[in-house]
Amino acid sequence: MGISIKGLYADSPVYDMGYITFFALRRDIAYTISEEFGQHYSDMPKAGFIGFDEYDRRTEELIKKHHCKERFLSFLYQSDCNGKLSPYKCKALLDQINGMQSKKLYGYTAYPNCCLTIDKFRELLKECFDRKVYLVWY
Repeated sequence: MGISIKGLYADSPVYDMGYITFFALRRDIAYTISEEFGQHYSDMPKAGFIGFDEYDRRTEELIKKHHCKERFLSFLYQSDCNGKLSPYKCKALLDQINGMQSKKLYGYTAYPNCCLTIDKFRELLKECFDRKVYLVWY
């Protein structure tokens, strides 16, 4: 089991990855906000140990401190199951990761040509925005 991410258009590529890899993608994107925000996001799996109320309170503080836009945050905080981004949220996310540089492969590395990269993700987000379709993961 894992996650598939794609655009809702006929010839959209589909990228498959595990839940941990999907978290790694979102964590790496969270670091584009700031080191502090990225580190906090990285701690999300531990939130049950420190308390969700405390984690959520700190999240709200950092969102205000770094003037984060809801349209962009939607990608980070939606469920792993059946998530979606509107074309305008795709554009906000695209703007956020525009300068992001990474050679990481997000997917099943036994099939590197099928893995998502930040460059491929930018292309996918741009296509979704240009075609006015949703990006989905399931």
